[in-house]
Amino acid sequence: MWDKNRENGWMYNLRFETFFCDLIFGTNFISVIFAAKKLLSHLFFMKKPITLIFFSILLFSSCRKENFNEPKYTSYTIQSLFAINGNNMVTLSWLNGESGTPAGFDIYRDTTEDFELQFNNKIASGLSAFTFYRDTSAKNLQTYYYRIVPFYFDNEIKVLGKTSNVAIGKPFNYDSSFSIIYSEHIQRIFTSSCAVSGCHVGDEDGDGKTYSKSRGGGNVPFHEEQFSLKTWNAAVNGGIDGNFIVPFNAERSDLIAHTNTDTNFAPIILGSAHMPQGVVSLPMNQVRLLAQWINEGAKNDAGGVPFSYSPNGKMYVVNAQEDLIAVIDVELQKLIRYIKVGNQADSTLGFGSPHHIHVDPNGQYFYVTLINIGEVWQFSVNENKFIAKVTNIPKPADLAFSPSGDTIFISSWEVGTNGHIYALKATPTFQMLTNIDLGIYATTPHGLEMSHDGKRLYSTNTTSGNISEISLADFSVQTRSLDTLFTLSQRPYDPYLMEVSENDRFIWVTCKGDSSVRMFDRTISEEHAVRIIPVGKFPLHPDIPYGETEMWVCNSGSDDITIVNLSDYSKITLPNVGRQPHDVEFTPDGSLSFLTLENTTFATPPHHPVVGGKGLSFLVIYDRHTRQKIKTIEVAGWSQNCEYAPPSSN
Repeated sequence: MWDKNRENGWMYNLRFETFFCDLIFGTNFISVIFAAKKLLSHLFFMKKPITLIFFSILLFSSCRKENFNEPKYTSYTIQSLFAINGNNMVTLSWLNGESGTPAGFDIYRDTTEDFELQFNNKIASGLSAFTFYRDTSAKNLQTYYYRIVPFYFDNEIKVLGKTSNVAIGKPFNYDSSFSIIYSEHIQRIFTSSCAVSGCHVGDEDGDGKTYSKSRGGGNVPFHEEQFSLKTWNAAVNGGIDGNFIVPFNAERSDLIAHTNTDTNFAPIILGSAHMPQGVVSLPMNQVRLLAQWINEGAKNDAGGVPFSYSPNGKMYVVNAQEDLIAVIDVELQKLIRYIKVGNQADSTLGFGSPHHIHVDPNGQYFYVTLINIGEVWQFSVNENKFIAKVTNIPKPADLAFSPSGDTIFISSWEVGTNGHIYALKATPTFQMLTNIDLGIYATTPHGLEMSHDGKRLYSTNTTSGNISEISLADFSVQTRSLDTLFTLSQRPYDPYLMEVSENDRFIWVTCKGDSSVRMFDRTISEEHAVRIIPVGKFPLHPDIPYGETEMWVCNSGSDDITIVNLSDYSKITLPNVGRQPHDVEFTPDGSLSFLTLENTTFATPPHHPVVGGKGLSFLVIYDRHTRQKIKTIEVAGWSQNCEYAPPSSN
């Protein structure tokens, strides 16, 4: 019985009624004691026994059902009500709305979703100091539906707020032994604790905002970061920032960091981004279950693994700090896998420090140099499977292939008297062919580049400050000067990498020592550089997109990109691209550029504050024609070299 019309002058003392009903029907110990105390204080003022009898009969009958369709005189709301399933128990938690804190809450439970709010399904009534409730009468595998109603008192009148969303609970013993079925074990967690109104239910407002792409199901709408966890497809596609679910790598999946509470297990995302919000966290047995599901491939009920095929190709990114290779789907612009190398793949090995990665000319294999342990590993592009490795290569740095892909050349970045390049038969198994001695004037070779006609191999020699030209007919070596005055004496140019034009006429070499790109023109001189192009500080990787009209140069020391027009050598600068740009790689059509940001000093933080994490670097995607940044992807520590691979399975 609510105050239907205040002007009519008939009001019922709802505070008295509420306490009486809670005393009779309440199941929560706190609410019963609270109701009894308040009820006695009200009965004290009733002078006549007949009045007490009359009110008792009236109150008992009114307690059978509440009319929730009457006008409400408050805007008190619950921001989100969610449930956490336990063993024969459901814990409810909620956040108060922006209207403030009410006097208390009534909690209702039923076994049907569209249920009426009645006193016979009210299971508790509590004070506003509590924003959680444990339903210990729930039974495993039974589905329950919960709603709560905030209230306050206005001159002894109980005034209701807005009824909350429905939270769904289904208790389960997560410590028992079972094989993971997505719909039964994982989606249950999402449905109860995450995919509730105001949280991860997608485009609730219907404004059509789309923040991520979904393969196979069209575009999945995302309302800011409130992406949906209502289905497997929506969950694995995640949100615009971070890497929500990375199949086979729970430690690098933001889902685990968002829900975890144990830094010994995995990183923890802090603050308002920790999920679920409120005073109750997801139990660690459920966090471990989510991690197990991800490490087993984040499969759906049919056993399907997300992102199993990349129809537009993928980008491999070397993460030198963590012995990982990140795999980026070019179409989705999303991190879809991590490939373990070095110590991550084999704990008996030392830290490998992957340095460069290259795909062979046939697009069948890719190779990774592990500079710290003297090994080169071979993988298949299809499914990213380990094939073989070669050992005992001193400080392997860069790679180059013969045009057929059957011979691989590896530079040895070892400091010494003479530089060396190793030639190996690449397929079907590694086999050493020769050790090319570059001579006393060519020391510490790093970058390698093959001429397009397959007749010459070039190396940048960092400590001797020059480049070598190797004839592949007889492996004879010629040393070429980076000095336009043609001197072979050591100069502090510190050449790093190079690009060769498609017609083999021009060679462009990045020089860290004097922040320049030095150009050879073989029609003028094969002996020495003929042009010096000043660029940003500490230039590392250059790359030339399809069409060969411009060259992008990563300037690690000035956090920018120099774009050189190759027709007149005019330049523009792409400023403030991020900390320590290292490499840039274009898609085959030249429309997109993928830029690695090494971020070795962690100057750029993650998009959410985190503790217990490891390294952090970035891959930035640019529209090459507009020069506009499209997306930033967080990857493991020290992203250095990146390489495009053709369409394949994962």
